[in-house]
Amino acid sequence: KTLESFTGYGMTALPKVRHERFEDIDQSNEFLPEHVLESAQLEPSQVVSEYQQIAYPDLVVTKMREASPRADGYRVPDGSMGLALPVGGSEPVIWCGFEVPHDVLVAQPAAHDLFTVMPSSGFGVFQIVVDDVLVEEWGLLPRALAAEADVDERLLVPLTERGAAELREWLDSWFDTPERSDALTRDPMSSAEFREGLLQRLAVLLRGAEAASRPSVVGRPLERYSLVRQALDLIERSLAGLSSTQDLADELEASPRRLQYAFADVLGTSPHQYLLIRKLHAVRRELRGRCRPETTVSRAASRYGFRDLGRFSERYRRFFGELPSETLAQGCGRAAQK
Repeated sequence: KTLESFTGYGMTALPKVRHERFEDIDQSNEFLPEHVLESAQLEPSQVVSEYQQIAYPDLVVTKMREASPRADGYRVPDGSMGLALPVGGSEPVIWCGFEVPHDVLVAQPAAHDLFTVMPSSGFGVFQIVVDDVLVEEWGLLPRALAAEADVDERLLVPLTERGAAELREWLDSWFDTPERSDALTRDPMSSAEFREGLLQRLAVLLRGAEAASRPSVVGRPLERYSLVRQALDLIERSLAGLSSTQDLADELEASPRRLQYAFADVLGTSPHQYLLIRKLHAVRRELRGRCRPETTVSRAASRYGFRDLGRFSERYRRFFGELPSETLAQGCGRAAQK
């Protein structure tokens, strides 16, 4: 396939280009509402997220940079496939239980819950979501690789170090050059050059991985990750009713010590601390999302087991940098503007 053969498409489809910076985890999650299922910052620090996005109807490329540790549950939209390429960072990301090196392209199936832990040193990634029609047309998941991935596994496609570096450099040449990225929204030839150039590069890299003598790597969740995943699913279903590590251990029929080791290994924190973090986030979402007479800090806090309002408010302030009463006031301000 050549660029010239797709010029007709480029003449009719120009992408949307966005560049956003957030210092609030809820705002950053709203940037990709169809992807994020659950997200939590893991340390009491300022959240700094930067997103750049080039979006066609059937191809969306997002460059994401996170400067603080976080855990994300997300899902690739139905009818598409996700591809993710790590960018920089001194520590690896944990992707569905695996530490992902920088020369691996992560193929992410649709309609499956995925879980990522971002390291404390910060992290970047190119997230590419491709419509299934394009996946088939361009052969972006060759049969030999696709056959190795079943419904419960994540396909990690090893690239050569040079191949991964060249793809990053090519993408950066568009995202980090304002003149080029701006041109995409008004120049059909630039639009076609980016769109088809990316698809062509991905196809070459994936076919090269299929033909390489070294086998592709299929991500199988580790035993400790599987336990953490079960715990996270339980927390998602029953957050308000859980109050301790022992509660989690009893429900999962696992020892508290085993849970402690698993959480430390995967999330870098304890089950008790993670429960506290998730409850703080739940209260924050309630205060941000509702502006009704019955919505009070006290009621939202007590719903998730915080009985001492003064202690809760101090924990909340240390974690999010503002008092819960300030969050509620901001939520009412946004509601008034709407």
